[in-house]
Amino acid sequence: GTFINETDGILYIYDICCRDLSPKDANGFSDPYVKIKNLTNNQKYKSEVIRENLNPHWSNVGWFTEAHTDTIIRVRVYDWDLIGKHYPEGEVQFHVKDVLSEMPMESPSIAKTFQLHSLHMKDIDDHNKKKKKRTLGKIGKMAKKTGKVVGFVPSSEISGIITITFGWESIEEFNSGKNIQALHFGKSLEESAANTAKTGVDHITTKAIREILDRGLDTTGIFRLSGSAATVEKLRAQVDQGVDVDLSRNKIFDIANLLKKYFSQLPDSLWPTEYARYLSLIEHLDETWENDIKCVRRALTSMPAPNRTLFVRTLIFLTALSMNCEVNKMTPGNLAICLAPTLLIGPDVKDMDFIEQSKIAIPCLEFFLWNCEDIIWEIDASFIYDGDLDSGSESADLTESSSDDYLADEVTTPRVLGSMNSGRDLVFHKEDTSDGL
Repeated sequence: GTFINETDGILYIYDICCRDLSPKDANGFSDPYVKIKNLTNNQKYKSEVIRENLNPHWSNVGWFTEAHTDTIIRVRVYDWDLIGKHYPEGEVQFHVKDVLSEMPMESPSIAKTFQLHSLHMKDIDDHNKKKKKRTLGKIGKMAKKTGKVVGFVPSSEISGIITITFGWESIEEFNSGKNIQALHFGKSLEESAANTAKTGVDHITTKAIREILDRGLDTTGIFRLSGSAATVEKLRAQVDQGVDVDLSRNKIFDIANLLKKYFSQLPDSLWPTEYARYLSLIEHLDETWENDIKCVRRALTSMPAPNRTLFVRTLIFLTALSMNCEVNKMTPGNLAICLAPTLLIGPDVKDMDFIEQSKIAIPCLEFFLWNCEDIIWEIDASFIYDGDLDSGSESADLTESSSDDYLADEVTTPRVLGSMNSGRDLVFHKEDTSDGL
């Protein structure tokens, strides 16, 4: 294959896993954490501490740094101690070019395994006052009797194994936010689903919705309050490199903003532009309610399968959020204000046209949320559960399915929204509770 041959770009470290570390504590374990440093520009990262573990795994590292092929990166594993100095378990240093030489251009991500080299204390000459002061402040200490500075230097001894997952992006792609090699963000739903099938990793919308339903239904102001832009960008980069991100340790606001970012970067809106005419037909009157519902159903059953799948899944998810509005303050109206322009209006609509379409889109999404169960009641919603978006397969033709077939599958329908205890069930529940997504 063709490998990365650029000289400058952004190096990512997504994931770090160690094996067979040396025990440093009396209980036969260590409390390891990792420090990463770009030795060229001094950019640093420090992980969390993993208690009592000799085989630690740090997922979602998300560290990135501007690098040249000659840049040297140092990764050092430390043992945390409550009292006294944190002594290093070992370290590895490598040139960026050695990573890029094995990284395929078509999918710029690679996991490399290194040996961790033990570090020993060594006296550093005392003649350089600046060096002495700098070392004292960072890794060394003054040996009072000898008047010399003690520091850490690598040895030939092996103290464990470390596997690091890397990614690479050109500076132009990083600055533009549009990586042409991205797997998901900025890609059509069809391309994104196909890439999901290739990587074998759950689609990012599935991961994000599942995580929010698991622990974020009570989050006040979700989708209204912004998360950390830096964290969201790191997660975006990992997803686009095909990394199986673990969102369980991320803040709900960051996950919600990642989900919104995905929708906003679709080449066309989730509700396709060519179906915008259906939105303008909804009159929002009591006497037209039945016709409005039928209008939405016609649009859903005729739109492309990936759009239909993800839109209904998202609609049920947002309905679950709105059912908890007494706690999270996100009523159907508030959710519509936050998300209708992203979900229902195409990215090419600008200025006054955008304002006019927003006046149509916001009431429509609010209508969808208030009437979710009625909208999809007669639609065969099994595609919500069969993982078609995650496998890249085609959904069944909904126009050929009947509500009797749907009910026969004993899949939980939105008709029982009011009796469900867990919002997660609204999207993922089956009689067989195994996770098929």
